Amino acid sequence: MSNAGLRSKLLRTLAVIALSSTSAACINYNVRLLPDDAAVKPALAGSDCGFTLFGLGGGDLTFENAMKAGYIEETDQEPVPKTGPTQISKLHSAELQDLVILFFGMRCLEVKGE
Repeated sequence: MSNAGLRSKLLRTLAVIALSSTSAACINYNVRLLPDDAAVKPALAGSDCGFTLFGLGGGDLTFENAMKAGYIEETDQEPVPKTGPTQISKLHSAELQDLVILFFGMRCLEVKGE
C-alpha cells in the first residue's frame, strides 16, 4: 500500500472516531425516587448536586443536604429564597436528575415538601 493510500485510510479512520465520539452529545434524564405523597404540599424545594467528568463522579448527594437547601417553590416564576427556616421536614417527592454534555455532566437530587 502506498504512503498516500495509508494516509487517506488513517484520516478516514480518525474522522469516523471523531464523529462517533461526538454523536452522543447530550443526555438528560430524570428518575423519580419516591412516589408523590398527596398529603404533603410541595411548598419548598431543595437540591444537592455533584459533577461527572469522563464518567467519573464527584460529590456526596444526600437527602439531608437537599432538604436543608430549601427555597419557596413557585410555578410561574423563578424560585424565591425564603427568609427564615428553610429545612424541609416532610417529603412530597424526590427526583434524581442527570445532565451530560459530551464528557461533562451534573447530577442533582431534587426534593419537594414542606
